[in-house]
Amino acid sequence: MCRDNFKKLSRYIVMKPVLALLFFFSAQVYGQHSPNDLLRQFERISYWADYDGADSNVNKYDSLSHASDVFATKLLAYTSRQPSSLTDSFTTLRDKGLTVATADDGLFRIYSWDDQSGGTMRYFKTIFQYKSGEKLYSKVIRDATSNEELGDWYSDIHTFKNAGKTYYIAVKHGIYSSKDCYQGMKIFSIENGALLHDVKLIKTKTGIRNELGFSFDFFSVVDHPERPVKLIDYNASEKTISIPIVWENGKVTSKLIVYKFTGEYFEKKQ
Repeated sequence: MCRDNFKKLSRYIVMKPVLALLFFFSAQVYGQHSPNDLLRQFERISYWADYDGADSNVNKYDSLSHASDVFATKLLAYTSRQPSSLTDSFTTLRDKGLTVATADDGLFRIYSWDDQSGGTMRYFKTIFQYKSGEKLYSKVIRDATSNEELGDWYSDIHTFKNAGKTYYIAVKHGIYSSKDCYQGMKIFSIENGALLHDVKLIKTKTGIRNELGFSFDFFSVVDHPERPVKLIDYNASEKTISIPIVWENGKVTSKLIVYKFTGEYFEKKQ
């Protein structure tokens, strides 16, 4: 009996430091992908964007690219492992320039940020986070033909349901110069653990499309008070997408083209 108790005590003494080590290691790993760590890394992007040091051994642009890539890696890790990240407000990160668009049902998020490598043409990094069943996913989406990341940035996500399926209509923006911009809506869905980013529900004269958008001259709408400028609209109750008529020179008019969901596609109202 004493021998058995001694064995149990010995196992406890051995296991205690092991458990402490595991706890320490877990805390260290979590700390490397915590909101505070994300903030520190995000601030490195601005640091290198503003860097004006004279050290010949430092390549500002390589460091800037590396800072954005490291932030993306950390954000991917955190948002794929930490369930609370799907509802976290990320207030401080948003104050620093991260955009977080969240779907109405809370199951889909898009994180976007300017990597600050551009001039008047801006380049954005984007991470897509979603929940399917009990599993949490976070990923970068690449274009099937160019293998480049889906650039631009996303400000809003609308939830649209039809025939028992949920679709997400995301508002996206592109900045190609101080004058030339883009705004559109792109449709996503989540099925069997996969995020589908080429869901074709918009019927136009040129075919069935996944995205509806337009290029425009920013200076023609610069007087709009809201930022980002809201030119494209989704009406959930009417199931319509409205976009402005834009002249060839990029000037945005007050006239609208309306696409209404007819049961299978969003189609232009006559």
